[in-house]
Amino acid sequence: MRLPEEAIKLCEAQRGVLARHQLRRWLPQHVIDDLLRNGHLERLEHGVTRIPGSAPLPEQAAFAAALRARPLATVTGPLVLHLFQVPSFIGSEAFEILLRPHRRICGVEFPCRRDPDPGRAVAVHGEVRTTGPLDALIDAAGDASERDLRLALDHLRHRNLVTLDRLRRRVEQLRGLTPGAERLEEVLDRAGGAEIESEGERMLAPILAGFEPRFEPQVWVTPRRRVDFYSRRCRYGYEYLGEVDHAYVAARLEDDARDTELREEGIRLGYVTKHDLREPVALVATMAGTLTVRAHELGVLPPVAVRPLATTASST
Repeated sequence: MRLPEEAIKLCEAQRGVLARHQLRRWLPQHVIDDLLRNGHLERLEHGVTRIPGSAPLPEQAAFAAALRARPLATVTGPLVLHLFQVPSFIGSEAFEILLRPHRRICGVEFPCRRDPDPGRAVAVHGEVRTTGPLDALIDAAGDASERDLRLALDHLRHRNLVTLDRLRRRVEQLRGLTPGAERLEEVLDRAGGAEIESEGERMLAPILAGFEPRFEPQVWVTPRRRVDFYSRRCRYGYEYLGEVDHAYVAARLEDDARDTELREEGIRLGYVTKHDLREPVALVATMAGTLTVRAHELGVLPPVAVRPLATTASST
């Protein structure tokens, strides 16, 4: 027997998962029982099924748990970051179900707890609710590694899904209520704050910190342009060239446009890649030579590498 078209559409929106109470909108109880007995439906949770042969997506277990824990249960944690295609969490099946304040549930194997903020904004997949990326990041912080959390934060900020100000305010709201809030706050404090925006920049920062005067991070050198690190004395900036951010034609054209605009303002840029960062001693030597030439052009003293190259290399 073929399911009604409306049920199939709902099943697709819920990643191949359907609850019995949903099926009863279109099918009588005995027909649903027959579908289960005949193998046309497969049980995932009590009262929740999937269509056999459909793709076993990572989110099916979480979506089934949310339908089991209804009404208005919400999925959160690493699985939600997977749904947002956050690189360090792609493929993760870990999740937690947030229950409505007066909802009690027992005899289940999935993790669940009372939702400390039942009025939070959510995304809806069919009739399955998931937290937004900001709350999912906080709830993932309890078990994820610090590096994965930093990479996730960088990715979400790059896509304008999260800002540090919003994240810090949300962490403050959930402190003491959500297990990951305090941990993520510690990660934020060690991640360089609002000035450092990517993992590559964090690796580049200690290298440039070996010069005196130091390069300033995230400087608006014109009303429209900001550079990752900037020397005001030499009017010279360094940009970390990430593979994801600058691999596409549109991004390279934007880099060229920025270079041209800044050159007209008397500002020069240098680029650093992850391959450069693998040889920090050679990178510092190259930077020192470039900055000396640039300082000579402007008639100023060049920034000096005040720390020994070996020390600078070990910091990365």
